[in-house]
Amino acid sequence: MINYTDTILITDYTFSHQLINCKDIQTKPGETNTLKSKFSEDTLSYPEKKKSYNKWLFSVVAPKYNLVTRLLSFNRDKAWKRVLLQMIPPVGKGVILDIASGTGDIAYGCKKRFPEAKVVASDLSPEMVSQAPEKAKCSLPFSLQDMNHLGIKSNSVDVVCGSYALRNAPDPGICLTEINRVLKPDGKVILLDFAKFSNPILSKAEFFFLYLWGALWGVVLHGNPEIYSYIAKSLNRFPDNKHIIKLFRKHGFSIRKRKFFMFGVTALYEAEKIGK
Repeated sequence: MINYTDTILITDYTFSHQLINCKDIQTKPGETNTLKSKFSEDTLSYPEKKKSYNKWLFSVVAPKYNLVTRLLSFNRDKAWKRVLLQMIPPVGKGVILDIASGTGDIAYGCKKRFPEAKVVASDLSPEMVSQAPEKAKCSLPFSLQDMNHLGIKSNSVDVVCGSYALRNAPDPGICLTEINRVLKPDGKVILLDFAKFSNPILSKAEFFFLYLWGALWGVVLHGNPEIYSYIAKSLNRFPDNKHIIKLFRKHGFSIRKRKFFMFGVTALYEAEKIGK
């Protein structure tokens, strides 16, 4: 159950989704902690099925999310996110939106770096938001939102950022369209995610590595190999390094910078909105 509050509703954000105090979020025991896999062959083929699966998946992994990101990344996740934060340009008193914010680490980093900026953390999963550390809960407004249907005024955000967001979007193309819509002209989007090799041999090797590595930690932490092998499955349906540039361009962006980590398994994308 989510208890909404008006105390941190910020009208100049022009959010149609009410902001919430994440300290008020409560989840009902037994409803979201089942480890029975809900993945099927067509889960990634339909946006609504993918959205429902992700909502269930992150309700399960939420208590262990910060731990598992360190384990899966060989403890490099924090370093990659520091690079992401360094790539965000100064916005003064502007607006920064962190999508798929999860426990709010990127959003909190933005607020520390740009204390005058209006930073909002948005995520689909109340269970993930409930795991935000006390320092984030006290300094950030959170908004429960679907990346494909952002309740935000057009041309109102200076920077959109996110980690492991685009690959998990119900439809990455629609997600980029929404990001383009909410960004101001020349606004920037900076995203960290897994990257898919264009070379088919390397792509297959990456898939099997991520599948087995994820399955191992799924068994260790949840008794279910499919929990984190989903990363490999979702990446398998994601555009490769050549086609991701075309996807950004198709939805109104020009990629300005790309940085690859861990031998090309993960990447940071900095793109700029083209036109109005």
